This record gives sequence, C-alpha cells and structure tokens, in this order.
Amino acid sequence: MTVYEVYFWITILLCIGIFQNSLGDLLLGLRNPAIMNFKIARQRMVSRYARWYRFFYDSPGVWWVKIGVILCAALSICVLLLELNPTIPLVLIFLLQLLSHPRWQLFVTSDSPLLRAVLFALILYYTFPQNEVIAEMGLFFVSAYVSLIYFFTSVQKFKSQAWRNGVAMIHFANKSPFWVRSGLASGSNWFLKTTTWGVIFFELLFFSGLFSPQVAIAFMIIGFLFHGVLSLSMGINHFFWTFLACYPAYFYASGKILLLMS
Repeated sequence: MTVYEVYFWITILLCIGIFQNSLGDLLLGLRNPAIMNFKIARQRMVSRYARWYRFFYDSPGVWWVKIGVILCAALSICVLLLELNPTIPLVLIFLLQLLSHPRWQLFVTSDSPLLRAVLFALILYYTFPQNEVIAEMGLFFVSAYVSLIYFFTSVQKFKSQAWRNGVAMIHFANKSPFWVRSGLASGSNWFLKTTTWGVIFFELLFFSGLFSPQVAIAFMIIGFLFHGVLSLSMGINHFFWTFLACYPAYFYASGKILLLMS
C-alpha cells in the first residue's frame, strides 16, 4: 500500500465511525433529551477557561455541534472520494469534538483520545501532503499509539485479580442482553474465563505485529473479530471504528520498521 492509500483508508474508516457514532449520540439525545439538555456543573470543568465556550457543550449548542460533526464526517468522505483534500472538514470535526468534550466525557460515546490523535495525524498529512517525513511519522505515530494502548490495557487487566480469574469478564458479559440470553454470562462458564486470557494475550502481544506483516495480518483479523463482536453484542461501536481505522497504519509500519532498523 502507498502512503496515500493508507491515509485514504484511515480517513474513510474513521469518518464512517464518527458519522455512525455521532448520529447514535444524536438519536440517544432525541430519545433522552436530558442527556443533551442538563447543565454541566462548573466543578466538572477541567479549566476555568472552558466556561468561555459553554455554548458548545450545553444546550442548545451541543445539538448543533453533533449535527455539525455528522455533516463534516459525511463531507470528508465525499471530498476524499472525489480525490480532493479533506483538511477543512477534518479540522472542523477535531475542533467540534474538543468543544463538546466537557459533556461527552461523561458518557461512553464517540469521543476518545485515540480518535483525536488519529484526527491530528490526518490533518497534518492533508495539510502537508507533499512532505514525506510528516506522512511517514504520522503513520508510525498512529501504529505505535494503538499498540501502546493495547499493551497498557492488557497490563492493567493482568494486574487485576478480577480479570485474571474471569470475574470481570463475567460482569462485563452480564451487561449485555445478548450474552445473558445466550447463557455465556454464567459465572461458572469456562468460555468467558478462556476468553479473558485470550483478550489479555492479544492486547499484550499486538505490538509484535509491527515487526512482521504476516503477524500483523493475523492480529488485524483477530482485532476485527474482537471489536466486531463487542460492537454487535454490546453496541460499543466507537472502539470498532477507531481501532479499525488504525490498522492500515499498523500494517504499513509492520513492513517498514525492520527496514529502518537494518
């Protein structure tokens, strides 16, 4: 894959996820208006300067921000398919996500540090499309970042006795009607305990794919299935699209790192 093709697929996948998840946030707000309409308490503000743009994270501004993100995500995809530069809509998405963060940090929704990091890498690339150093560094940054997230997440799971003995996975599965109805959320079920260690080792060893394209492909397939199952059974769609968007960079880096080291 060329650098342009890698960035193309990262952008498409990320913007599909932003569109879907932001639309989900908006529909959630329409079904439960209190989520969008209640006033954020001042003590929730990380900085007193956040009060300057209160319009964007309190009603009615929060509604317009979500609509703006949805439109910008769709526009980014259309612009890219027309082989034009999507810098402006991507910058708008980045800014709107930041402006609305004080509200959406309270919910497990479409906003995440990884999403913002990938957006930043995309904006840099499309702002300086002819700069090969920025293009390469952006892909290495995304691949390293997603690998570190997996690694440190696995370390936290390994340090937790509840994860090591499978109890945390059982509690997690009990939050999903699908797993409860299937009977796999049973506390005595060996499947969830085995799955727990499978998840830990997948996250722990994900970085090893950076040293081999063949290993990277295997981890990408496992990751696609892992996040896909969570998306379908638990409705955790933002993880699916955001992590999946990092995989083209991860695969690209897997074919380059050993060459750079040799």
